[in-house]
Amino acid sequence: MAGIDIVHVPYKGSAPSGQDLMGGQIMLGFDSIIQNLPHIKNGRLKAIAVLGSERSAVLPEVPTVHESGVPGYDLTNWFALVVPVATPADAATRIAVDVGKVLALPDVRERIAAMGATPVGNSPQQFGAFMRAESDKWAKLIAEAGIQAQ
Repeated sequence: MAGIDIVHVPYKGSAPSGQDLMGGQIMLGFDSIIQNLPHIKNGRLKAIAVLGSERSAVLPEVPTVHESGVPGYDLTNWFALVVPVATPADAATRIAVDVGKVLALPDVRERIAAMGATPVGNSPQQFGAFMRAESDKWAKLIAEAGIQAQ
């Protein structure tokens, strides 16, 4: 979207990429606030932009990529609680309701927000629709960019 050429360096997780970033082996990384917030707070990393569509509550001074000059840029990572497809619908719904109750607790919300995340806790149907939309968005981008599996 920005029209720049960046070499992709694949890593097996945030820890090794963060180590190389802090050690100067790589110059730039795209990663989660959750993994990097401690390093940003202690000055070992500098956040230059937030990848999502809104500024982060834990890094309000850091602009979004969109604000930095790339209109429409929106990349967020998300975590999910999933069950096997054979799980009965009533059981999956019950789990979702119970998890939603936990995520609604003020102390849980505060702790998650302090890490830089936003708890959602929606229904299996809502999350399924979100996952399908995410898959469609990334499939389109991959096709447009001509990205090939390696």
